[in-house]
Amino acid sequence: MSVVLRQATMADAVGIWKVRYSVTENTLRPGRISNEDLRRGLEETGRGWVIEVDGSIEAFAIGNAQSGNIWALFVAPEEQGRGYGSRLHDVMVDWLREQHVPLLWLTTGEATKACGFYEKRGWKRVGVSSDGQARYELPGLRPPEIIDLRRLRLRRPRLSDAAAVFECASDPDVARYADWPITRSIASVEERLRGREHDWESGEEFHWMVTLRPDDRAIGGIACSISGHASEFGFLLARRFWGNGYATEAACAIVNWIFSVPAVWRLSATCDVENLASARVLEKAGLTREAILRRAVVRPNLSPEPRDAFMYSKVRE
Repeated sequence: MSVVLRQATMADAVGIWKVRYSVTENTLRPGRISNEDLRRGLEETGRGWVIEVDGSIEAFAIGNAQSGNIWALFVAPEEQGRGYGSRLHDVMVDWLREQHVPLLWLTTGEATKACGFYEKRGWKRVGVSSDGQARYELPGLRPPEIIDLRRLRLRRPRLSDAAAVFECASDPDVARYADWPITRSIASVEERLRGREHDWESGEEFHWMVTLRPDDRAIGGIACSISGHASEFGFLLARRFWGNGYATEAACAIVNWIFSVPAVWRLSATCDVENLASARVLEKAGLTREAILRRAVVRPNLSPEPRDAFMYSKVRE
């Protein structure tokens, strides 16, 4: 028996429709999706794959690189249980991640075998779509876990970084313009670090420790989040390492990486209007001051009242 997984083309349309109309769950009414819809899915908005068994198409998948939607993944009923769905799933997800799609999503019928299939592969159910189907999401984007720079290394946080993070977060000078209260215990830092792995794996936020090369000495942190076409980032550095250009070196690296993601069109960051040192770092990293946000952010280590903030941004031209 010959089993081949390959990229789909419009020449496969007859075989694709044969599989699609053969399934007994998530059925499709003939004519609801046209050949033109299929062509766009294969040639314009994404890519498709088929599995041929002895020259006959028995499974297919299509992913949309613009929206992150898993448009289709179906296996002919008589060929289920042979691992064809898993193979198609993995090659499709890998390809979408290579396109830097921030978030993958799909909908499927409630209480179907498909729900269990996706849950076993790490998809998270996030709710119900407007047409009553279960909605699942999977982080698409995979940032570099290590970024080596001239003097610094940016890497994912570890629990052993707690002392270094506490040094920053408990220092009144470092925390002065923060939008979080000064940290009082290393236990709270450890709890926060434990949550960083979930943030990363879920795609909610990506955190790196800023460390000095070559001894991996943690001196601060930098983080970013990406939502659709927009991204935000922020940073902090232990006070005894101020004035060496480390924050600028780290910020430039993250800004460059963010704009390597094709889906991102806008990057923004804010800082207190009195935090001129951070403002200079943002400007050196290529951001431009575009506004003053009046009474926008509470800085709890300064005042319970909201304060003015500078809004900085960089956009893809």
